Amino acid sequence: MKKILLMLAVLGLVVPMAKAHDGQATVEISGVGQSFEVIANHVDDAPWKGLFTLTVTNSGTQAWGDFHFGIFNGPGVVFGTNGGLYPTMNGNPVNFALSNGDTQLDLYFYNTPVLPSQQVTFVVYTDNTANQNAMFGVCFYPTPVPEPATLAILGLGGLALLRKRK
Repeated sequence: MKKILLMLAVLGLVVPMAKAHDGQATVEISGVGQSFEVIANHVDDAPWKGLFTLTVTNSGTQAWGDFHFGIFNGPGVVFGTNGGLYPTMNGNPVNFALSNGDTQLDLYFYNTPVLPSQQVTFVVYTDNTANQNAMFGVCFYPTPVPEPATLAILGLGGLALLRKRK
């Protein structure tokens, strides 16, 4: 077992266990290309719903402007907003978008980016009532705030395309 955990750590993949229907994980992400997976556990009776709390530290060198969550190995498990349980970052509502049948959740916070060395806590709602899976996986990863030079180049490229059309 120790060899498997060591191998996963070397590969940059950490799989902490989340207990009960409300899952929790604490990780440190050093690079924006790094993603993690955790196993969430919905073992309570009905209603097979809960909150997933992720505390993450940006130990990299780039600020994050958005954060992405996905469900894997959990047919029927979705992210949701049932009863007004909207995603939060440090207890504050955050802009979000659901996609892929609500199995992909994208959070956007460019006005308050997560800076290097900063720790934040995300809370998202999961609904497991469709298939009542005993366990399912949640993967997550950040995306960096685009550099101003990159945005300028993209803007100039867009203007060049518009001009070329006319």
